[in-house]
Formats: sequence, C-alpha cells, structure tokens
Amino acid sequence: MEVIEHVNEPLIFLRELNSLLKPNGLLFLSTINRNNYSYLMTITLAENLFGIIPKGTHDWNKYITLEEMQNYLNEAGFSLVDCKGCYYNILTGNMNLINNTRINYILMAIKN
Repeated sequence: MEVIEHVNEPLIFLRELNSLLKPNGLLFLSTINRNNYSYLMTITLAENLFGIIPKGTHDWNKYITLEEMQNYLNEAGFSLVDCKGCYYNILTGNMNLINNTRINYILMAIKN
C-alpha cells in the first residue's frame, strides 16, 4: 500500500503497470492525498510526534491529489472505477475503507 508517493515519476510507473495488465485488467492502488491535513496527520503526527513511521519516510511534495491521480490514470490508459479513503485505527490496528479521501485513498482502475 501507498507506494506511488515514493516513486519519482508516477506517470511512468503507471504506464509500466499498464503494460503488465491484460485488457480490462484491474489496478488497485493507494496513496496519500496532498493537502495540509494529510501533512499534519502523516508527517507531523505519525512521523515526528508519535514515531509510528520513521522520520523522513514521506515527502509531502510527492503526495498525489485525487485530481492529479485521475489525470495520471487517464494518461496511462486507465479509467477510474472506484475510490475510497482509508482509516487506520492505531489503537486496534484495524484499517477500514471510508468515504473521506482527505488523508489517503485506495482506488480501483481498469485498463482501457
């Protein structure tokens, strides 16, 4: 999960993934949304304050907004099928899909 925000060229990465899929193949992908709230939650709190994630794991400039992701998907030959936010409960260790994509999101796309 959440690999693409660590890739230097997301469009090239998505094109490579497209080349590995058969026609109508499904792509499942997640990433962190780029906004002030996601910075607060993932870098300020998770990395720097609570140490849940090692410091320096994330680069906020590499986070991808949902609009940017939709453009990348279209340019790479995919169509977005569905998108949900992910919520991780640090107390229980459970992760759930939610309708809010403010922090991060997981999507399903189909190869055109």
